[in-house]
Amino acid sequence: MSCDKPPAGWICSRKEGHEGPCAVRPAVGLPNLRASSESAFYMCCATIICVLILAVMTYNIVSLLVKT
Repeated sequence: MSCDKPPAGWICSRKEGHEGPCAVRPAVGLPNLRASSESAFYMCCATIICVLILAVMTYNIVSLLVKT
């Protein structure tokens, strides 16, 4: 048995057509778990990149101040 479409008013957070039991939840008032986890991943990557850029900029500024 595969999950093709949850009953009306419910959302399955697993991929469509998956095997095994559904991970259903009410469709009202809750975020899409798959989308929010993808957003969290990209937000984490963006945060890491910003921190690295900030670290390089800080290093360059300190290097300039030490030379003068």
